[in-house]
Amino acid sequence: LGDLKITGDFLERAGEPMLRSGLVAVLKSWLETLPASFLAQRPALLARLGIGLSMQGDTRQGLRLLNQAMEQFAEQHDQKRLAGALTWRALVYFLQTKSEDSIADAQEVLRLTQDADGNETLSRFRAEAYRILGQNNRLQGNLQQSIDYLTQSQKLFQAQHDDRGFTLVQMCQGATYSDMGDFSSARACF
Repeated sequence: LGDLKITGDFLERAGEPMLRSGLVAVLKSWLETLPASFLAQRPALLARLGIGLSMQGDTRQGLRLLNQAMEQFAEQHDQKRLAGALTWRALVYFLQTKSEDSIADAQEVLRLTQDADGNETLSRFRAEAYRILGQNNRLQGNLQQSIDYLTQSQKLFQAQHDDRGFTLVQMCQGATYSDMGDFSSARACF
């Protein structure tokens, strides 16, 4: 775009929707064209790049950037963005099968977003945290707890009219019901 500040502002606003829409590689490639010194001053961009790197397989560097961004958010007392970065880090830890770290981050997101009523962004982070907790509990064999968390997530996504999130949680519920041997409920989810 020619102007670094305008580009950074655009990518901060567009980054989250791009990630949620599956445009991880595109966002990552755009962010990688920005100077490192510029990224270091924009924790939201650091977090987006960290997510992109993690989702594309470079979890070590991705987590380093996510942690760096989270430190800056904490220093700035930016609870909303800290909750967002924690949500993504919880997902990265889940994908690495680091359940304890993933659960700890998801629970911290729930703590930071407990007053999310009416705030769509915080409610989305909260819904994702419940989904991640549900998935972790499924892997640990805590199937009823998994369903309980996934149901909380589904309710939040439904209240936001987020069809993508709702459908993703419904598939997770179906897999969990299948693990429980409740094939009737599982079929209803698929």
